[in-house]
Amino acid sequence: MTVLVGDDHECVSQTQDHSSSRSTSAEDFPRVWLDYLVASSHREGNRLQLSLRAARLTVFSHKRLEVLSSRHPFRWFLSVTIFRLALALIALLLLFAPPQDTAIWSLARVGQAQDAARLFRFTARKLRNGLSGSEISFPGIETFGLLRGSCLVPRYPAGDASLGSDAHKREVAGAAMTLTFDVPRSFDGWYFVTSNASSEVSPVEFTLESSDDGERWWVYVMPSMMALQRVSSVSSGQTVAAQDFSRIDTPPQPLQLVEMRWSSLACLWPAYAKILERTLKGLGLLAAVVCGQLGRFRASIQMLCLGFFLAAMLSISELVVLLRSCNLRMDYANLIEALTVVWIFPCPLILHDCLALELGAVSSAILLLVKAALRSGGAYFHLFFLLFVLVLLACRERVRSVARRAAARHQSELAKVWQDVAPPGDDSTLQDLDALVVKCRKNSRKPAYLRQFRLSYLKGSDGNIGIELDRIRSLEGFSAMKRNRSPSTHASFGAFASCADMALSDTKEITCFDQLYAQGVAMQRIVVDKLSAIVEELRASCESTAELVETPMKSIEASYDKILRKYDGAVTRLTDLVRQSIVFERVQDITACLRALHEDREVVVVSVKNRLVVSNEVESLGHVRDVRLKVRVVTEQSRFYGTSAFICELRLVLASMQAVTTPAMLEDLKSYRRLHQVDLRGRIALLWSRLKARCSLPRPRREHISKLSKICAEVLVDTAKEVGSFDSLYKSTARCLSNTQRHKDLLRLRCLFAGDILGTRLQELRHAIKKTGVSSVLFTSIPCTLALQKPVFTLLLLAGGAFYSYYAFGPGGTWQEVSSRHRFSVRAARMKVLQRRGVGQQAAGE
Repeated sequence: MTVLVGDDHECVSQTQDHSSSRSTSAEDFPRVWLDYLVASSHREGNRLQLSLRAARLTVFSHKRLEVLSSRHPFRWFLSVTIFRLALALIALLLLFAPPQDTAIWSLARVGQAQDAARLFRFTARKLRNGLSGSEISFPGIETFGLLRGSCLVPRYPAGDASLGSDAHKREVAGAAMTLTFDVPRSFDGWYFVTSNASSEVSPVEFTLESSDDGERWWVYVMPSMMALQRVSSVSSGQTVAAQDFSRIDTPPQPLQLVEMRWSSLACLWPAYAKILERTLKGLGLLAAVVCGQLGRFRASIQMLCLGFFLAAMLSISELVVLLRSCNLRMDYANLIEALTVVWIFPCPLILHDCLALELGAVSSAILLLVKAALRSGGAYFHLFFLLFVLVLLACRERVRSVARRAAARHQSELAKVWQDVAPPGDDSTLQDLDALVVKCRKNSRKPAYLRQFRLSYLKGSDGNIGIELDRIRSLEGFSAMKRNRSPSTHASFGAFASCADMALSDTKEITCFDQLYAQGVAMQRIVVDKLSAIVEELRASCESTAELVETPMKSIEASYDKILRKYDGAVTRLTDLVRQSIVFERVQDITACLRALHEDREVVVVSVKNRLVVSNEVESLGHVRDVRLKVRVVTEQSRFYGTSAFICELRLVLASMQAVTTPAMLEDLKSYRRLHQVDLRGRIALLWSRLKARCSLPRPRREHISKLSKICAEVLVDTAKEVGSFDSLYKSTARCLSNTQRHKDLLRLRCLFAGDILGTRLQELRHAIKKTGVSSVLFTSIPCTLALQKPVFTLLLLAGGAFYSYYAFGPGGTWQEVSSRHRFSVRAARMKVLQRRGVGQQAAGE
């Protein structure tokens, strides 16, 4: 949004009154506001919000080990380019690197009948008792044969081997059994009958071969008997490679008929499930990387959890199939791994990733022990992952311990100062202060989470602060009662929507940092003026030692750090952008000041916390001893600029405490708060509350529905009034206003609207062309550009492009016609030699 701070073409009356209004403009519109408007006119309206999105990597690079203690450690890792590249590499390995031939292209070759052959040979390569090679004297099976559809060739139980179409000859030589048919046979599977002997002499590894002439044999490779994977060839007398051996994992029962159809889903599904499982994991990791690259960190966790959840479901389905078919060995380690993925890591991260490191360590330890005990593959990967997570946990605990020692040292210094300045033990000053703090808390009705709201100016409520407070409470109640709160968009602002089209889901929360910063600039001066008046009144009435120490606004870099580290990018949660301090010499002066703030009609105490007396050393370890308040200042100026709901921070501190607090101490205490904002117990409670909220069924009560309906009605009525207020603001012309009034309106616009609202509104108007008539598009100066917004025109272009592609490149199209221009269709061709060139004779011209 471009801001104009001057206009050379002014009315005559305005020019005459310019000199007289210059003195009042400094009072009504401070110089700092004008400087902000001038500075903001040279940049994009949402520059700060865009910088906030790009500042995550910068914040991570500064004391990067501190993010391990944040509420969302996994999201912080996704914001790092190196970590995203590592995830992408793992995803590519899952998709394209085939250990045990389970990559995407390793799908088993199944379903078609194999080439016909006369000779078939079954050779036992290794028995269950450990014998292998030349040590084997018996093939380990009773008989074997071919499957053609549902037919067994030869039939079993066997008839006369010399009659009918099953005429064959069976020969057993050591570990090999050979079937010889009179005519070639094609097949799409095979069967075998187990021996009546002990299962210890049943084959574990074998080869199945076929040949038509006895010289060249085709070996059918079936890993784990899941499916026909490939066919290799060997010459007669050549040794079959060990990698071409097939396996029987589960010992069958004696004299059991085992059929192996290569097109049977029961036997094919385990092979496909393993490949699809790895594919889904790889796609989930790639989707997480892409979402992290786009800044959608919550969506990246959802994609990761979705991919691993579907992979776990496939693994469970594979094990269910293995229970009933194919005589495959049950791998219970895969079942435990699937259950661990669903219930421990990483699927629970979709609720909250505060316990990402702890859950990762627990799941890796479980899978490492299970796979080591069952002698399953993949134990080394889980060992590496466990060591990696343990190293991160050790680094986090070391950083936390260092910060804890520094904070304890500073608290001991503050405790010594408090012993010197604290009132005597029989003094009731501290009791009066505690009683007043409790009274302020009861009257404040603080919500669970403080948020910043925009609150437009209503002309009909001049001087009535009670109406403003009711509007603020309605917004807080409406925001707190919403389960699924959607971020505010340009469509939810009252200036660009009618009363009927206004969405009730709009909580009017400030989600753009440019808008929050504009409100902070306006409130900085308003809060200082109000507190200065209160301090002067205290000095005059009760001889207080209060002194206002004007503090500048929180820097943009510090705001970015707190929004990203503590609030996970929620701009509306930042409530200390504007902060001021009042310094006192005595504790009773703090009590008097707090009472004056509580009784002031223009100051609303939202929350108060007394940290002068330490009751819990753990909770007060990272704070300076003071009385901290969150307040709203509801004056005529704040109501006009829409900042009456803006929350500021106010500290009431003793001068002796203020003197010993150095910047190094404040930095150490801030570092401790960042590292200990959520402890292990709090993380478990947070994850449990999210899980309980997801699993519990909603039980709406009558009083809750009545209260929500009342709040919705109040919000809707308030929205209707806002629309009229904004309409009057937009209908006003710059020619009829003075410079000061124009500057006020410009600052008011920045406080009430998000930084990119006008650009988004322009996009909205362009999309509104879809609903307009055809004539309103064709009879314009840019008909083609506007017609691209029409769905009908877009469909016509797509249909025309599809038709042209088919006409040009389809069967018999232009491309084939051009490429086959010098070809002729003939049924027969003959070449006749008319003359032969002699030796050494050069070719003639004709």
